[in-house]
Formats: sequence, C-alpha cells, structure tokens
Amino acid sequence: MTGGGEGGGGGGGGGGGAAPQPQQVILPAQDERLMGQLPSVFDGDRTKAKAFMEEVKGYMRLNMGVNGFNSPMKKMAFVLTLIKGDDVQGWVESMGTILDRLNPLLDNIPDVWNHFCDEFAEQFLDTTEQETARTDLQKLRMEPGKIDQYISKFEELARRANYTVGNEETARLFLEGLTTQVMQDVLTTDGLHGYEDYKRRAVDANRNRSILSQILQSRDTRQKGGAPRYSLGQPNNQRRNPFFYRGNNSNYAGQQAPQYNTSNAPPSMNNQPVAMDLSRSNANWRRRGNQGRGRGRYQNFQG
Repeated sequence: MTGGGEGGGGGGGGGGGAAPQPQQVILPAQDERLMGQLPSVFDGDRTKAKAFMEEVKGYMRLNMGVNGFNSPMKKMAFVLTLIKGDDVQGWVESMGTILDRLNPLLDNIPDVWNHFCDEFAEQFLDTTEQETARTDLQKLRMEPGKIDQYISKFEELARRANYTVGNEETARLFLEGLTTQVMQDVLTTDGLHGYEDYKRRAVDANRNRSILSQILQSRDTRQKGGAPRYSLGQPNNQRRNPFFYRGNNSNYAGQQAPQYNTSNAPPSMNNQPVAMDLSRSNANWRRRGNQGRGRGRYQNFQG
C-alpha cells in the first residue's frame, strides 16, 4: 500500500509539470578583448551628430564585457577622444575639465554618462530634424488599403519628432492621417483608448474593407455575366468523366468513357453483363439472308 501511494504521488507531480529551472547567467570572459571598429571621428557636423552617437553606443554594447566599458567616467573620456576639430575643441576642453573634477570613488555613477549624452545632444544635435518630422507627421496621409505602410511611416516620424506613444497628440495625429472610412470604423468602435487600440482597430478595419471590396466586385462580375463564382478548373463545355474512370485508369482522363459490348469487352469483365453487339449480328444476318441470291444483290444491300 505504501508503494502504491508513493507511485500515485509521483504521477500527480508529473501531471502538474516540473517547475522551470532558472537559467545560469553567462558571465563575460576575464580576458575579453576589444571587438569591432572604432567609431568615426566627430568634427562637429550637426547632420552627423546623431549617427556618431549611435555608432558610439553600438561599439560600447559590443564591448560591454571589456574591463572599463562599464565605467561611466571612462565611457565619457573615451567619447571625448573621438571628438576632434577646431569647431569642437572648446566644448571638449570644457567637458574634460568637468570630468577631471569628479571623484572616481564617489562620482562614477550612471548619471555621469547620462548627463554627458544630454550635453552632447543639446550642443550638436540638429534641432531642425525634430521640427521637420513634426511637420511631415501633420501632413502624412494613409493611402487606401496601405495601413501597414502608413503605420511604419507614422511611427518613424513620431520617433524623430520626439513624440511618445502614449501622448494624446500622437493618437490624434494618427487618426487624422487615416482614410475617412477607416477613421469612421475606429471612432465608432467602443472601448478604444489610446494609440495602440486605435492602431489595432485600424488594421482590422482595413482588412475588413478589403474583403468587402473583393466580395462586392465578385458579385458585380457575376451579375454582368462574367466568370462563375466557383471554377472547376475546366471549360464549361468540356465533358467531365465519372470519377471511377479517372480513378481506375488514368488514360481515360479527359476522354469519353469507353462503351463495351460482347465483341470488345476485356477479360476482366468476364461473367459480367454487357450490351450485345447488334452491328455484328446484323452483319451475320445479312450474310445469311443473302446466301444464294447473288453477289451483286448483297453489294447493293450494303451500299
């Protein structure tokens, strides 16, 4: 009895499923070396500032396990070595002075790197890009049926314009850019709140209207005498053979079913009723009926 009880308990545990085991964290190698190509030197060109900082961040992600790249102060010092030129020399010196005043034991915190990135953006990023993106966002309009392209373009411009997804203005601009029909479908749906809900409903509305358009077009075509709704894959005037002919002998596909009689029935149809060969019987009767009447009379009868 004890063994049975233990067995039952084991079965119950198996049915419930074993608890997932925590995955082991993979630590960086102790002797990890720098990887990838150094970011390009930045000379103060505002049109290249954003690309430069993204390149720097990508390089740091690649080498996050390398000793020193987890230090906010060292990251700041590293970037300053990549900013060179007469137009940026004064700013680099100013940032270097601030860095020299920090205490590595007390001030080496993430905010040091975050503040440095903010200072770089304020000094060098092209502010006209944001204004241009906001203007383009207000002009953006969805082309009929192309909801995916509209969403992709809208979200890219919203990012450049520094709009957040949860922003009320973002949701309003999204609605304004939709086609009138899709916009009506979204606004007449209850329970929607915010951009993400509007986006999902717009995708569904666009799909439904596409299906409706196809159905109406197909119906109009049939009413005008066009192609039938369901096509069997063959012209309407072509005779379709019974399924048993196509299944038993592929040679019959597309041909009229053979007519068997007592003269041409295959051996496989032995002991099965078939039609009598009347043409053969008539010929025999003719020959028997004309015996002794002369050859010429028989020929005239056949003719």
